[in-house]
Amino acid sequence: MNETIPAPRLRTAGMLLALAVWTGLLAGVAELGVIAARGAVGARVTSDLLRLNRHSSWMLPASNLAIFAAIGGVLAAIAIAFPQLARRVAGPVLGMLAFAAVFQRVPSLHEGAKWALACGLGLQASRLVRGHAAGFARLVRWTLPAMLVGAAVAGPILHRRVVDSEARALANLPAPATNTPNVLLLVLDTVRADHLSMYGYERETSPNLASIAAMGVRFDQARSAAPWTLPSHASLLTGRWPFELSADEDHAMNRVHPTMAETLAARGYATAGLVANTYYCNAAYGLDRGFARFEDCYENSQVNLGEFVRGSALGRLLYRGAAVMELCPPIEANEGKNAERLNRDLLSWIDARKGQPFFAFVNYLDAHDPYLLPEGDHRRFGLKPETPEDFATLRGWHDSNKQNVTDRQVNLVRDAYDDCIAYLDGQIGALMKELEGRKLLDDTIVIITSDHGEQLGEHRLYGHGRSLYSKELHVPLIVLAPGVPQGAIVAEPASLRDVPATVLGLLGLAAQSPFPGGSLADAWTGRAARPVLSEVAHRPKTTSRNPNRPPAWRGPMASIVAENKVYIRNADGREELYDLTADPDETNDLAKSSAAEPLLNPFRATLERIKTGQADVPRVAGKSAFPIRR
Repeated sequence: MNETIPAPRLRTAGMLLALAVWTGLLAGVAELGVIAARGAVGARVTSDLLRLNRHSSWMLPASNLAIFAAIGGVLAAIAIAFPQLARRVAGPVLGMLAFAAVFQRVPSLHEGAKWALACGLGLQASRLVRGHAAGFARLVRWTLPAMLVGAAVAGPILHRRVVDSEARALANLPAPATNTPNVLLLVLDTVRADHLSMYGYERETSPNLASIAAMGVRFDQARSAAPWTLPSHASLLTGRWPFELSADEDHAMNRVHPTMAETLAARGYATAGLVANTYYCNAAYGLDRGFARFEDCYENSQVNLGEFVRGSALGRLLYRGAAVMELCPPIEANEGKNAERLNRDLLSWIDARKGQPFFAFVNYLDAHDPYLLPEGDHRRFGLKPETPEDFATLRGWHDSNKQNVTDRQVNLVRDAYDDCIAYLDGQIGALMKELEGRKLLDDTIVIITSDHGEQLGEHRLYGHGRSLYSKELHVPLIVLAPGVPQGAIVAEPASLRDVPATVLGLLGLAAQSPFPGGSLADAWTGRAARPVLSEVAHRPKTTSRNPNRPPAWRGPMASIVAENKVYIRNADGREELYDLTADPDETNDLAKSSAAEPLLNPFRATLERIKTGQADVPRVAGKSAFPIRR
């Protein structure tokens, strides 16, 4: 004969389940509130924001609801057998987890402090509830149905808003002007100019880029505004110098200055940003502003069980635990985006525009470490990774200690880097053929460049973001557009910061352009070049005085390129000066000469003018903006 469960125990079990669900919904809303507050005050960008699903407005509370409901089910089961025990532990456990969910979204707190605070506040909240048990029980009974109904109604609405966001953005665009050219900006992440055969490199790494350059203007001394991805892209999309923006390792780009996407969308352009650098080109850094579609991590737009579980902070912890036990892939893993896949995404998006003018920005990551080719592609140059040690060298290159690196390792990395550039060159060539087949090239402004270069042992440096030497700043730049001279070559220095002003100028909108600087068209129409600023402002990686630290890790730096010379000011005030014509590898520091003062003074003055906003004044044709008197 089955025993009947006493009604009081069933009521206790039901109440604990209801309390858990109520707490989970509340924790989800609070967690969303912390995320929103962090964005509103410009708080630090952390990995949880980089992988914040675009459906988090409904999926995060739902994830918390599911987790707390599962915990409530366990508490209800305990209450059947041990009602007193269940009542004693329910409050502290639910309170601790609710506060933990919120504190997990506060990156400034130490992990131990998060849990200590969650335990303390959870216990205090439990005591407060216990002292008003009857009233609190009524509050839960009265509000939970409305909360559940609200969640059930809001969830589908919020889901649809995300799904339809691009369609709504496009529907709200003003009518574009007739015969408006498209704009295509292709950024070859981490490609340095002197490893392209287009610029004289001995290996045939860029035959397609050379052919493309022959159809437009090639810049031989283009410079990025910064030696690493985020500030370089921020400058490229806003026309502002890095020091005018807030973009750094921990903070998003401020909303003070308009972006190219915002400006062109206001003129009826469909806009899309497709990026393979899902870390420093992530929407969390504000680079998505103005884009109707912006794709960083593919998973950030997906709705599936994995995204649902790790959508909340507590779910993320559970997912990490399961990943450690190899029950699921690591949370950081995302589907790789090689150039072939990005091209398919881009062409699919363009085909859906049906003649509407578009601005598309594509970031390719194929030449970034670990310099591994897509499966099925072949190596072209030098050493080929064959052993597990070779592949370990490439995969760990970013984090490895370069003090004891061998010559073979450096050669392996250099050869792999060139292989990746050649693969990317082939994909750019394939894209241009597809665009030509669609008869789009005659009506499209195409700009091909890179965000920064890469050190491969020069100055005993490896990687990027380490210095302001040319290997990290000298990048390719090609401009194709209706009316642009074919086969023209510009030898004077040019800054990527001028790309937005160039685009507006080529569209005939220079008078309405919100971007400072000037058009790169000045360079191929005979006007004098402007001095070029590049900056890096990393926080020092260590407080030690180790002389082997990369220069950029010792504090903010700035450089000016003008009159075929490059001036570098280090964080400690030390100055360097190199002649790019006679010394392209920057090995002979002219600043050490006793006669350097007359050479240094104009660079100092120019740097001061730029920093104080005096460098964007109109120029007279044929006159240099650089105040050097010969």
